[in-house]
Amino acid sequence: MSYQEAYQEPYTKYPNRYNDIIKPLLTGTQRDVCDVVIRMTYGWHKTSAEISNSMFAMKANKSVRAVITAKKQLEDMGLLIVLCNGGGLKKGKYMLDLYYDSDRSVKASMLRQEGLAGAFERKPTVLREKYGV
Repeated sequence: MSYQEAYQEPYTKYPNRYNDIIKPLLTGTQRDVCDVVIRMTYGWHKTSAEISNSMFAMKANKSVRAVITAKKQLEDMGLLIVLCNGGGLKKGKYMLDLYYDSDRSVKASMLRQEGLAGAFERKPTVLREKYGV
């Protein structure tokens, strides 16, 4: 394969902020979950993606239990935003907050201040309009 042919191969651009700032703060499974979200969003030029727990587990090469734990940790950190929780075998809709701060993300802290923590699952339309998600 020539040099030019290698660059014709599809690839996913990773955000520098993720690689330089966020990635070093994460555990292995958390990184794998974020990698799946980045591949399913940035890789397909979308802002969010519908991903089931079994798809997370398959693509991250982790158990479903480890994936669920890592997703909950990332959500608590404010890095993973759950736009719609599918529950069970259904797909949930996820995106990453790349303006994540190790203390708390801007969006997550705004939601907490207004008593709307976890409200992405309950009122996605209102939050999308209010916060531009």
